[in-house]
Amino acid sequence: MNTENIKHILMPIDFSDCAINAKNTAIIIAKRQGSKITLLEIIPAVPANYGLSIDNIVIKQQDTVLQNSEAKLKLLAAEISYKHKIDVNYICLLGETITLICETAKVQNVDLIVMGTHGVSGFKEFFIGSNSFAVVEKAKCPVLIIPLATAISEFKQIMFPVRNIPNALGKYTFLRKIIDVNKSNLVVFGVDDASVHEAINHLMESVNYFNHSIKDDDVTTTTCFMVKDANLADEVLNKTKEMNCDLIVITSKLDTTFTEYFMGTFTQRIVNHSTVAVLHVR
Repeated sequence: MNTENIKHILMPIDFSDCAINAKNTAIIIAKRQGSKITLLEIIPAVPANYGLSIDNIVIKQQDTVLQNSEAKLKLLAAEISYKHKIDVNYICLLGETITLICETAKVQNVDLIVMGTHGVSGFKEFFIGSNSFAVVEKAKCPVLIIPLATAISEFKQIMFPVRNIPNALGKYTFLRKIIDVNKSNLVVFGVDDASVHEAINHLMESVNYFNHSIKDDDVTTTTCFMVKDANLADEVLNKTKEMNCDLIVITSKLDTTFTEYFMGTFTQRIVNHSTVAVLHVR
């Protein structure tokens, strides 16, 4: 199994508290993985429908903001590179945040996006969601989300929910890159909806197959199950706290039932409400 290290990390930054907190985690990962970092700041463009984007004064103001941002990024890149002996690049762009993060990740061929989040809830979560979840939803590469209140130095206990979805083992291939350098314990949590016919049988088959497939990888695992008529994301968050995990790894699945839509999708709910880091692997 290929466990080649993570080579290139994209770090979106706006110099907010949550971005600076995520930057610190990105540096730790880069040092352990031998990665380079690309810092990315995106300056919102003046909306064209206001007719202002063609105004010379507005254009000059935007150019000034970009120049100032590039100067700030250059200093930060130099500081990180000097202090931590990491190869650091920087990019400053004008436009829409989510789109440019995902496009830059593709163009730069990054292995991982690391970004911070404040988390959202209630009315805002249902109708708007978060920038972090939007990147998770659209990015083609893995995305690591760092909550503001979380200070991370290593990932020692990793929560890996396994549902009745295809290719869980494929997601584990990327996860091994993190497990190997952190000597992490993996909590394999089989979880599914009790309303699904024979859910427990299918789930146990999936988890047993997964555990059998990784038995020669020298990874310490703990296995637990839950089949319950409840919000599965909340059950994962509760188990994460109970098992004292410092990272949740989630995988892609389209959540299409009305109940899941109304309560928030499995992925969105974990990204928005987790108090520990969340790694999404597509």
